[in-house]
Amino acid sequence: MERRFSGFEREIIDAHSYVVSMWPNLIRKDASEEGNRIVLPYPYVFPNEEFFPYLFYWDSYFTIEGLSVDGCENAVRDTVENFLWEMENYGHVLNYSHARSLTRSQPPYLDRMVAEVMKWGAERDWVLKAYELLRREYEEVWLGRHSTPTGLARYCDWGHPDDETRAQFESGWDFSTRWAERCRFLNALDLNCNLYSYEKHLASLSRFLSREDEAAKWEDRARHRKMLINRHLYDSRSGLFFDYDYKAGRLLTDRPSLALFHPLFVGVADEGQAHKAVAALPAFEQPWGLACTKGSYPVLEGEARKAYQWDYPNGWAPLHWIAVKGLKKYGFHEDAARIALKWLSLCASEYQETGFMWEKYNVVEGNHNAVSSPHYPTQRGFGWTNGVFSALLGKVLIGLDKNPFDGHFVLEPMLASPLAGKELGAVFPNYYGHRVEVRFCLAPSLRRAELRFSADRPVRLRLLIKDLHPDEELRFTPSIHPSTLREIEHPYPHLVVEWDGLEEMEGEICWCD
Repeated sequence: MERRFSGFEREIIDAHSYVVSMWPNLIRKDASEEGNRIVLPYPYVFPNEEFFPYLFYWDSYFTIEGLSVDGCENAVRDTVENFLWEMENYGHVLNYSHARSLTRSQPPYLDRMVAEVMKWGAERDWVLKAYELLRREYEEVWLGRHSTPTGLARYCDWGHPDDETRAQFESGWDFSTRWAERCRFLNALDLNCNLYSYEKHLASLSRFLSREDEAAKWEDRARHRKMLINRHLYDSRSGLFFDYDYKAGRLLTDRPSLALFHPLFVGVADEGQAHKAVAALPAFEQPWGLACTKGSYPVLEGEARKAYQWDYPNGWAPLHWIAVKGLKKYGFHEDAARIALKWLSLCASEYQETGFMWEKYNVVEGNHNAVSSPHYPTQRGFGWTNGVFSALLGKVLIGLDKNPFDGHFVLEPMLASPLAGKELGAVFPNYYGHRVEVRFCLAPSLRRAELRFSADRPVRLRLLIKDLHPDEELRFTPSIHPSTLREIEHPYPHLVVEWDGLEEMEGEICWCD
């Protein structure tokens, strides 16, 4: 098999080859009803065969990010088509494709999955259909069945609104002492950040569809939600975000979790709030990655601490994706690179040891001996672990993605000291319909870098270069003259360079006194 990445540790490259080889084994097409399985019309990617041979909602977003990196276009499209079908037929996206999910969903990420399909190319009629179904999900499910007096949303099973276990099932964090056994009464930080993301994406989709009036309404909703998030979920004393118990009128400042990086992931945090989140990073960072919480918190007053699978010392792929993407978005590339490499190294070393990727890991000990669910042991496979592994390599460290609305490839190579002195490269055989190669090397001095990009046919490219030394002159010398070049200061200083119809480019980046 062709090695698609180079310059990284051999264990990481080998583990990625395993991920690519595993994708066909994690795709199934429902043939007939099996028990209470809901038969889906399209093939889909499932987490693993042993315990989770179903289509799961939030798992699929993280899986899809990696499927795109690895060129699995049909798997991306088919999986998203199934979710749109669920919206049409059940009025919500199911927790998973089983009759037990008829009255609950999971953390909403369909907006991002629709955007991923658009990167591969989508007809206007399809985008319009997806837009209308996203709007329905937002308004009927999350603003309807999950609304609270604060104006923010909560998790709950609307068929059993007082059932705490089912509320935590819907949250995805089943189970965690983060919730204090009151998940059904909490304005969850990550949920409401995701709804802010929906509002921003729906505004962009409206503009894409030439519905400017609707775009303005979605932007107003996003501004209003941002205000509510800051009013109810932000603690001015610590500068951090938390869940809010709207029944008790209390912010859960005694239960910090990795959800505090979600405002960075969706872009709702301001620069000062982002700096505060980074200052809190050491409380979660362990030798092999990020733990879900600082510890396991007492559920009831005086109760002995009991760890659940979404507590310390466990680390999960989706939370690493959210944290690393959020850190990079706000310019904290050193932290993003360090944490990404810790996680990749953990997954790769356990693959070398066991021959598998795993559902979750112990980030303190550096193995898969994690605290397990009361319902099942730690699973091997594993859909979203595989997806995040590929996506961290391709979309974060190599830094190649695509804008779903203007069609530009977006390249932001990770210029950070954990990668300095390495000649890093990637070959994407089918990345959003193109064969693309990227290579770059940052000098150990962090004062010079070389970059090369090539595609099988002309593409539109937007290159972002972080200014590592803002007090000095940043010079970029490309082999092909760009169409535009501009300096951006916020949320961090960087250079934006664009080309139209580019096939190949080499460039040198340097900082001069």
